[in-house]
Amino acid sequence: SGAVALTASNSAQAYQLVEKAYFDKQFGETAFQCFDGTNIHLDSFDPNAFKVFWRPNQIQVRLDILNGLTC
Repeated sequence: SGAVALTASNSAQAYQLVEKAYFDKQFGETAFQCFDGTNIHLDSFDPNAFKVFWRPNQIQVRLDILNGLTC
């Protein structure tokens, strides 16, 4: 049904938005910590230290379930 497909699509978009917001939060906090008021210390900036909100397999399971509901 159309309502199920719309709900699945909205849920998938919500997962992406949560992941982006989590990354943006970490980026902002890290950038703030690198600035001491007058200087930016790039040596303390490590984007590889950022974590994901959900591991890829956790997202994939949810997306598979949503896709299964739309069939």
